[in-house]
Amino acid sequence: MKNRIQAKSTSRWTLADWLAQKEKIGLMDLWLLQNTEPTLGEATLGYRYFFAEEETQGQTLSPHKDLQGFDLALYVLRLGFSGGYEIHPTDFKESYGQVNLRLLGLSQQSTRLNIFYGYRRRASKLTSDIWRQNYWGGELNLYITHFLGLLGDYRYYRKQASPQGSSLGGDAWSYGAFLEFGLLRLTGRQKVENENLIQNQTSQNLKRSGIEVQAELYF
Repeated sequence: MKNRIQAKSTSRWTLADWLAQKEKIGLMDLWLLQNTEPTLGEATLGYRYFFAEEETQGQTLSPHKDLQGFDLALYVLRLGFSGGYEIHPTDFKESYGQVNLRLLGLSQQSTRLNIFYGYRRRASKLTSDIWRQNYWGGELNLYITHFLGLLGDYRYYRKQASPQGSSLGGDAWSYGAFLEFGLLRLTGRQKVENENLIQNQTSQNLKRSGIEVQAELYF
């Protein structure tokens, strides 16, 4: 008898159950809408500071050579265009532009996987060399909570000769974490840049590594 009463109790229709189910379906529909339609348009503006240490042929160079950079990105659905400028205190200044494709994720402020292809122009402050290089790579952002996440990226720079005959190539990678406060993102990452310079038939490998901090605004 007890089992029969319990069976009737669990199988009966109630207004409370219907309202709860309706709310649940509404939340599911909202989740599907938020996770199936990419954001139509986005823009980001950022500033970064790289506390860098340089090493060549196993020897650490001093003093530290800190770099500063500025970045701007515009996205329409999954396609993005970005550019920026970076300044080395003594050795070079460079600008870049790239095309981005978001393979996973619905916005830049979501868990996402991007691939990109770009062009970099680097002008030496020490010589008259100017290198124009193509590069490609990818980046991953993974949200742990609504305001905390992990990130990493890799890019490969194709070796290219300057008009003066010096060749430059290399790669770069980084990993770190970020905090978000609404439209503001603060990032800290460990960054490594590897460069190979062939000049006057002499090959030199340079490693630039350290902590980079970045502030970005999302619009």
